[in-house]
This record gives sequence, C-alpha cells and structure tokens, in this order.
Amino acid sequence: GTSGSSGTDTSKDTSKDGETGTGKPAAPEPIELGADAVSVYDPYPRATETGAPVDAYDGDPETAWDVKVADGSQQMGVGLVVDLGSKRGVRVLELTTGTPGFRTEVYATDSSEVPPDVLDTRWAHVKDASDVGSGDKGKERIVLGGGSTKYRHVLIWLTTPPKDGPSVEISELSLLG
Repeated sequence: GTSGSSGTDTSKDTSKDGETGTGKPAAPEPIELGADAVSVYDPYPRATETGAPVDAYDGDPETAWDVKVADGSQQMGVGLVVDLGSKRGVRVLELTTGTPGFRTEVYATDSSEVPPDVLDTRWAHVKDASDVGSGDKGKERIVLGGGSTKYRHVLIWLTTPPKDGPSVEISELSLLG
C-alpha cells in the first residue's frame, strides 16, 4: 500500500528560530566548545595563582580551573573568557564549583577580538549572580536571555570571592544556546 505520497516533503517549517513547531521555545542545547575555547581573562594582573582553563570544561568533574588573588582581597577582578568560534545565541550558563558563595558578572561581545578591559564598551553586561554554587552540590544555572542576540565571546567575570578566601574553582562550565 502506498499513501499517495510522492516521496517529497511538501510541509513547511513555520516555526521561528529557536522554537519548536508548537510555538514553544526549544530546550537550550549545549554549545560545543573547541580545545582552546576558554582562556583566563586578567586585564588588571590580579591573579596570584591560576590553573589550566581547559579543566573548567573538560567533562571531568574531578579537575577544576582555579584562580587565587592576593590574600585578604575583597575583590577578584579576573575571569574566564569563552570563544564560541562564531556568533551564537547564548541562553544559559551552567557551572559547578567547589568554592560556593562567590559573585560573578556575565558579559558578552560580538567582536571577533576580546576587548582588552572589562570596562570596554564592546562588552555588553548580560547578568549578575550572587552566592554562586551555594545550592545543589555547587551547581549553578544562570539564565542569560532568550538567545536572540548573537555573541562571539562570553566572559565569566569573578567579582567577589567566597567568604572562605580569595580563591575560586570551577570544575565544569557549559554554555547553552
């Protein structure tokens, strides 16, 4: 039995970008990051110690990128910048930390070059998060927006250290678009 179909799909996809056919937004999908996609961003040389950025997104929860600033410091002023490889819509930042309680600001730019300073007007301020990782086993989910604005680089800017001291570790991070 044949159904009368010619084998050609004549249906039209009437969904908008980022939506399913039901009109509901599609679930955020992890953005694939290349081997050297993440680097330390320390424009004011504040880090006194720093680990390998790849440890923040290598898929191994036993490894972690860590950064330390001067003892007694009440500010971090250092972070991780993620190169998405091309302009992408970013909706969510997920991370896991073994040092809960720090504050972060998330910035993004559509520039192909990383702005040299966090105050550079090419960085767009996207979101702030306080007490990061204090919930479910150090996991944090920060909703950044609907994904309609496309960015090339995303900056996870650590601003205030946890109460335990001036160091932060991130064992896993992922961006979802």
